[in-house]
Amino acid sequence: SEGELVPFSRLERFSDGEDSRASLRVRIRELKVSLGRAVSREFGATELIINVRNRGYRLVPPTD
Repeated sequence: SEGELVPFSRLERFSDGEDSRASLRVRIRELKVSLGRAVSREFGATELIINVRNRGYRLVPPTD
């Protein structure tokens, strides 16, 4: 849901490899690139899906 903080512990269940947080970072970046291509746009680090340091990720609405 928009604005909801999803903790790393909840997301790590779906990641691969020994370093699950690194795997998550890669997957999040891939999602942002794919979604950006779909809308002809490039999302930066502080757009769409943001990392809340040491806590998890948050979905934020894209800006125009």
